[in-house]
Amino acid sequence: MTVRSSMPLSPQGIRLLRQSLSARLSRGLQSLMAVLTAALMAPAAWAGPVVESEAGLATRPVVTGVHYSIGGGGYFRKVGITSGFGDLHIRLTDDTLWDLFSNTTFDFEANGLAPAGFEIIGLALDPTAPGFNIETAFPTFLQFTGPASTLVITPTIVGGGTVPIPGTWPLLLCGLALGAVISGRPAGRSVALAP
Repeated sequence: MTVRSSMPLSPQGIRLLRQSLSARLSRGLQSLMAVLTAALMAPAAWAGPVVESEAGLATRPVVTGVHYSIGGGGYFRKVGITSGFGDLHIRLTDDTLWDLFSNTTFDFEANGLAPAGFEIIGLALDPTAPGFNIETAFPTFLQFTGPASTLVITPTIVGGGTVPIPGTWPLLLCGLALGAVISGRPAGRSVALAP
């Protein structure tokens, strides 16, 4: 910043100039401290997955269904759900849908079915909730043939993934550079006071 004047600055003008420079430097240091604090407290990776919604906003992942399969030549006889989840649907491997009403049991055998796998759809569970476990978050009654050791329960999650965060050092260096820019006073500039 260059100040040119045909008259000398008054003591009040000099004080105002110093206050202006001091305020500018103070704002730069405050910004630098905020960036440094964020850099030192930032984790190496952000575990909260982010999903693009239809509106273009970031949202959390959602469990929309649960897939059940049994091996060893087994098949499912019945499935039931408790109340609290509303009416859902059963989707078989051939994409046919059956209604599964709250607090009831669906009998596959009574409907001429013997699926080795199916999916219950229509849920909206938060898999990022602390201690989330699909078997306790969505309890189901299952009756099947075949060995229980071959039973596989898999949630269907819409969205997810890991959002990386820059490491501490790159963030620190960016903060220092930003602080230098904000604080003003780059090399080559000087304040000249005319006599």
